Amino acid sequence: GKGDTRLHIPALFHDIMCENKELVDYNRKLSSRIFKKLLLMCNVPKWKASTMHFFVNKYQIFMRGWK
Repeated sequence: GKGDTRLHIPALFHDIMCENKELVDYNRKLSSRIFKKLLLMCNVPKWKASTMHFFVNKYQIFMRGWK
């Protein structure tokens, strides 16, 4: 299946920000906040948006080295 299509747009925007950090002035926290806001705007439940925000943020810190 396609999974939860509400996640596609926020994920796409976040991936673009991660690949082009200059778009958010190299600010990881800003990119994570934008990601969460987009999730909420796409009607992702708040608990799920908060959980995704937390883990995506930690992944960027620990696995991608984006401090």
